[in-house]
Amino acid sequence: MKKAFALLSIVVVLCVTGCRDQSNQIPPDSFRATVKDLVEGSDLFVKHVIIEAPGKKTVKVTKKGGHSEATIEPAQNTDLMLAEVTFVAALVKTSGSATMIKWLIQIKGQGVTVGGPSSFPVEADSLSGVLQLKFDQEFYPLGQDIVIGKFQGESIVLSVE
Repeated sequence: MKKAFALLSIVVVLCVTGCRDQSNQIPPDSFRATVKDLVEGSDLFVKHVIIEAPGKKTVKVTKKGGHSEATIEPAQNTDLMLAEVTFVAALVKTSGSATMIKWLIQIKGQGVTVGGPSSFPVEADSLSGVLQLKFDQEFYPLGQDIVIGKFQGESIVLSVE
């Protein structure tokens, strides 16, 4: 009976301290981006990105003519910062023959929300010619500008530092 109890104790200690899924860990000097493509059509685009990184971090999204930035504390009882970055674009025909793109980048985290809508005139019949946004890996380096797409031919840059 003592052997069984000792063996059970060892298994419990190992599982609590060392049997965690190591593939779920964020590599040092990196952040994780989990992308959810909610809508991607010719006239509507919605992408939700969850960013995780150890410690307090500043998340920035920049493009020509716009900048959103939020410094986010780690969630309570953890050292992991969690940010939600939402990209929304809609192609809208105005009363005349003009076309506008309504655009939103919003960054949300522990106690902070930044970003707001804007509108731009465009000469396009589809968002595919105006907006490209792509995350092609799970982990990205901290402190570097990462080009994640193009908006009207100009780079959209994400950085987490």
